[in-house]
Amino acid sequence: MSGRPTEVTPFARMLGVREMGVLDEAQRTYVVCITPTAEATNFFHTVHGGYLQGILDDIAGMLIFLLYGTNSAITVLSTTHFLRASRLNQPLKFNVQIAEEDECQISVTGSVCNSAGIQIVCYSSRWTRRTRRS
Repeated sequence: MSGRPTEVTPFARMLGVREMGVLDEAQRTYVVCITPTAEATNFFHTVHGGYLQGILDDIAGMLIFLLYGTNSAITVLSTTHFLRASRLNQPLKFNVQIAEEDECQISVTGSVCNSAGIQIVCYSSRWTRRTRRS
């Protein structure tokens, strides 16, 4: 693939993400808004944590791809703190940003907030930059 992607990844599509998020290159952030449906719930009728974490990891990867290009880094560590439950059909805002980086690693932080602006998930991940083979 050359250039910037024009559609979400197949994994994101499977999770219900239908549109590309909003990239702010200056702030090094990427934001996606989604309203989870019944397919994303658990036995307690709340949004499944794995669903939330999956979207966060996918959009963190998209942020890195958009800023640095194809195959530029891989996830080596991901931490997700669930602060409260999210109900079905409640709009959610997923926000990730580059926190710090060096020549070997990229750190990404993020959050998920509900429509009232209340944070329901806190996320952090570390990515190892891939070396280019000649």
